[in-house]
Amino acid sequence: MDNSSISKEKQSKKAYSYALHLLAKREYGRAEMLKKLLGKYDPDVVKEVVKKLIAENSLSEVRYIKMIFEHYLNSNCGPKKIYFELIKKGVQKEVVKSFMDKITVDWDKYAQIALERKFGKNIISCSFEERNKAIQWGLGRGFNLVNLMNVFKNQNS
Repeated sequence: MDNSSISKEKQSKKAYSYALHLLAKREYGRAEMLKKLLGKYDPDVVKEVVKKLIAENSLSEVRYIKMIFEHYLNSNCGPKKIYFELIKKGVQKEVVKSFMDKITVDWDKYAQIALERKFGKNIISCSFEERNKAIQWGLGRGFNLVNLMNVFKNQNS
């Protein structure tokens, strides 16, 4: 064995150990893990370590997506915001689209919860100006206009 293969082997063990250390704290996506490891280790070593982590299911894009999805859903965010946040974090568009298509979420209910958290329970019976302000806020949080309008329509019927 030459010195470069010994150092690569040692570096590989260190990178693998560091990756497991990171994964013990929380889930990571493939792109995020690559970015973390590339800052410290050789690109060839990093690629092999990430492949190994994926093969042994220590690194899972699905678990990562679910974690991020739950976080943003609980932070009063709608489907558009969650979609773009996942893409921004390096998850492939096709994977995000597939995930978002498969989930069943009552976005009207979550829009109502978000509006009530922000504006109070009486948001449903507020003035036209306050309602517009609430809708603008909801759009900014990634909810669809249809979901926001349904919140007010369902309460008026």
